Amino acid sequence: MHVLITGGRGFLGARLARRLREAGHRVTLFDTHQAQARADVSGMETVTGDICDFHAVLDAVDAASPDVIVHAAAIVGGVLSMEQPAATVHVNVAGTVHVLEAMRLRGVPRAFMISSEECYGSFGYEPADEAHPLVPATPYGITKVAAEWYTGYYRRRFGVEMVNVRTSWVYGAGMPRLRFETKLILDALTTGVALSETGADHRIDYTHVDDFVDGLLRLIEAPRLDHQAYNISSGRAVRLGDLAELIAANIPGARIEVGNGLLEFAPGFPAPVKGALSIERARREVGYQPRISLEEGMRRYVDDLRRASSVVS
Repeated sequence: MHVLITGGRGFLGARLARRLREAGHRVTLFDTHQAQARADVSGMETVTGDICDFHAVLDAVDAASPDVIVHAAAIVGGVLSMEQPAATVHVNVAGTVHVLEAMRLRGVPRAFMISSEECYGSFGYEPADEAHPLVPATPYGITKVAAEWYTGYYRRRFGVEMVNVRTSWVYGAGMPRLRFETKLILDALTTGVALSETGADHRIDYTHVDDFVDGLLRLIEAPRLDHQAYNISSGRAVRLGDLAELIAANIPGARIEVGNGLLEFAPGFPAPVKGALSIERARREVGYQPRISLEEGMRRYVDDLRRASSVVS
């Protein structure tokens, strides 16, 4: 199978590319000049271009003639999208339409878009399954819902198949954003003290990147899928206060404290209230089962960041 990955040098794209190669598939990466690989992608075919440039996307599809496209190019995260709402629309919505239109014109049979639990907004029930109402609260979530709606339109109108893969907070070596847990770990490693004024009561479904890639690979290799959306996560949620204690256990001597309450993306703008995602659909259809516990995953992540910090210093 030949797989074209947009955003192929990013955190998820590069990890998936390596895993696909290990599974015997051919891989072509599509990304910008500025993109930094988050995993070893040496020797892989690469097409340089911008997802916002339709002709560049079409040229990449022409060059690769893929069997499958994985659309991972995006501006990711609630906070970043609040800082760059217009750019988020341009990349996440227009970029997805560019991929769909290239598929339509060149007859690419199948694609997968990396979507997000941010589509659900604050959870109305838990675990949140794929039928949960879509009530996004951030520009990131809004653009992912809009992109998913475009995949539905192209499927109904043109028969273009793009499956939406909704994930949670994916973490692991190479994670590029200074997210809550990353900041706690780095502060604790570099200064011995990591403090957050609030957030202890917030609950998040953390997914190790290797588990996410395993689930996505299972979907890609499945001969048939019965649905247009799949949650790929750990299926469990953790209080961030408990997560802080878990991190502290892996950094002896560090003082890590998280104040009570929920996370805020900005002063007076609370983050959506979340919890665990249901992974029963992916478990039932493709045998997905996360293997890396949060305890093991965070131990690895602390070690990864410790090594990276020592290299930098």
